Amino acid sequence: MVVVYLRWKSTNSAESLAELMNTYHDLDSEVTREIVEEEVLDQRSEDISRIANREGVFFNADLFPMPGEVFEITPVGVTWWSTGEDTVDMFVLADEGFDISLGTRYTRRYIYGFTIQWNPSVRGGDWLVTSQDDPSRDPDYQPAEEEYHLDHEYWTPIAGVTPYDYPTHSDPPRY
Repeated sequence: MVVVYLRWKSTNSAESLAELMNTYHDLDSEVTREIVEEEVLDQRSEDISRIANREGVFFNADLFPMPGEVFEITPVGVTWWSTGEDTVDMFVLADEGFDISLGTRYTRRYIYGFTIQWNPSVRGGDWLVTSQDDPSRDPDYQPAEEEYHLDHEYWTPIAGVTPYDYPTHSDPPRY
């Protein structure tokens, strides 16, 4: 479920993201287009601005997202552990690709973190995201470089996915 959810998050459409979050999150209130713009798209814009500054590439955060700008999430590995009878914590290793400016594409490895819970009353029984806490976003989480590599013991590869060509453990990851 989370793998499909992340693939569907590969959009900059506030309407599509709101619909997705309302479908797959266990929420007390409806997610609106405005909420997505303020929380999800602003966060993406901050991430891209930080990377653009580091790379010395112009990025106008006020114009994000522009028509034609792409944000792709390709889950490549997963690890999970049960935290309760109907609750699972999981990390998803993903390749993200996005446009910094016209003609400038950036890719990085990112680790998403989710808590999901089985809800038998939703769609005849389905997993819902109850919280999202991405290790890659947490300033206190200092993963070893090899944790960003698909061949690390944490990760179970996702079938049918071709990850970006990342280096082996001896080379630094590009995230």
